Amino acid sequence: MTKPAIKSIRRRALAAAAIVLCSWLPPPQGAVAAASLKDYAVMVFSRPLAGKDSDFNDWYEHEHLPDMLAIPGFTAAQRFVTVKTGTPTSTLPPYLALYDVATRNLDATNAEVGRRMTNGSLRKGDAIDYPGIVTVIFAPLGPPQFAKRLAGTSAAPKIAGHDELKTFELIVFSNAVKGQDAQFNHWYDSMHVPDVLHVPGFLSGQRFKLAQNKSAGIDIPRYLVRFEFESYDLDSTIAEIGARIKSGQTRMSTTMAPDPMVYFDMPLGLRVTAKTAAK
Repeated sequence: MTKPAIKSIRRRALAAAAIVLCSWLPPPQGAVAAASLKDYAVMVFSRPLAGKDSDFNDWYEHEHLPDMLAIPGFTAAQRFVTVKTGTPTSTLPPYLALYDVATRNLDATNAEVGRRMTNGSLRKGDAIDYPGIVTVIFAPLGPPQFAKRLAGTSAAPKIAGHDELKTFELIVFSNAVKGQDAQFNHWYDSMHVPDVLHVPGFLSGQRFKLAQNKSAGIDIPRYLVRFEFESYDLDSTIAEIGARIKSGQTRMSTTMAPDPMVYFDMPLGLRVTAKTAAK
């Protein structure tokens, strides 16, 4: 074997040894692993000033949503309006903007929103009730559950006199009885969400936990569930939900605290992604 070949083999052996040695060494002092990317649902509830509904919706669709989706981490948005409430405690403003956010640092993302509001990058509207805005941020407790993956689920039944199939969201904020969060979450995940998905027309359900409440003085329950469903007649679907609770088909639990907030919302347009808004 020639001397150059021997030197080459030695160099490769030393390099391999160095890699093995480095793999066992502790990280340098002060080194911090990069934070993982986390998903959040940012919910902004608002209402227009009296008589300004058209201007409010025009500004929201054509200025505010695109401005928000230009913020790093904001990946998609969709707007909704409440058409019915289910409890006396359901008093949030009727318009909801729901943003999907993916970030490694939620506080930094919030700070960027504030910075853009201050410098005018987020264009202000003159038809929105700014003092009445409620902003809350939830983190998913797991992936969505889908009705099509459960045995015995069915599509929305046709209702005489109602020819249009519409899409709705059932949004429920609730708390666990003090000290019973584990039992509450087990019931919700393994019983309640599947039971509700057996209501004809229900498509999916996903649960969340409160990460931040950005609205001082507004009490927001710690847990959120969002169901998507289709119906030819909302009142008929609501009646079916109630009948199933009364009969025990939809199993309830004493681990859920009283006075949840219940909203039936309709989408105001399609879900918009940041890529689409940038075009």
